[in-house]
Amino acid sequence: LRLLSQVRGVREDEIPGLLVNTFGGYSASRANPQWISGVERDIAALVVRLLGAGLAEREGELMHLTLLGRACGSSSLSLESSLRLVELMRGLDVVGTPPFHLLALVQVLDEMDGVYTPVMKRGQSESKRAAEATQRFGHARVRALQAYCRESTDFWARCKRAAVLHDWIEGDPVEMIEARYSTTPFAGAIGYGNIVGIADATRYHLRSAHRIIATLLPDQPDFLLGLDQILLRLEVGLPTPLLPLMQIPVALTRGQHLALGAAGEIG
Repeated sequence: LRLLSQVRGVREDEIPGLLVNTFGGYSASRANPQWISGVERDIAALVVRLLGAGLAEREGELMHLTLLGRACGSSSLSLESSLRLVELMRGLDVVGTPPFHLLALVQVLDEMDGVYTPVMKRGQSESKRAAEATQRFGHARVRALQAYCRESTDFWARCKRAAVLHDWIEGDPVEMIEARYSTTPFAGAIGYGNIVGIADATRYHLRSAHRIIATLLPDQPDFLLGLDQILLRLEVGLPTPLLPLMQIPVALTRGQHLALGAAGEIG
């Protein structure tokens, strides 16, 4: 996808040649002489997927990426994750959806499944994470989290990450989040490092997905502005009413910001 984004148009039968001329393609063909014939079959299936998802379009004999396809190609997301995101966003009622719901949706991406999330895999203790996520994001979002899951523990981990992120940006104390989402002290225990790691990974991939979302929703500036605010809240772990405290010309910790808010220093 990134390779196609560098050309204005290409015939379908020229794509394997473009791949072979890259260093990765050259190395793969040297290691496996059958690689080129396999790529030709894969390219045919890929073209069908790109056209069907609206990431590419035909112009006579040439095929080129759409604006959406170029946005996907320039992101840090894999092709599979980009397609998942496009599918999820197209099924989203943006008008009735708060931007923070994207915190749940991005947990479906391959990149987020790769983020370490402490989950107790024995028994059904972690199954309650689905109810906790539903309480925060609603039934529709939690159903979406079931997509592309290989095991129940993958689904529980997605729900756990989504619920942790919700509480983090709403300003819940770290100690409360740790106690709420730690199944036992020895298995499935959530610590401060896990919270920040999940928040940072989500912020990174959500920022990368921003251009894709903006291309899909060009007529929804309010939603996109809300997404910008969510990215900031992920970084600092504060609710919206406390964000003005970030303008104070003194470096404060998250706990100090929350203490100021609790003391009524802003409202």
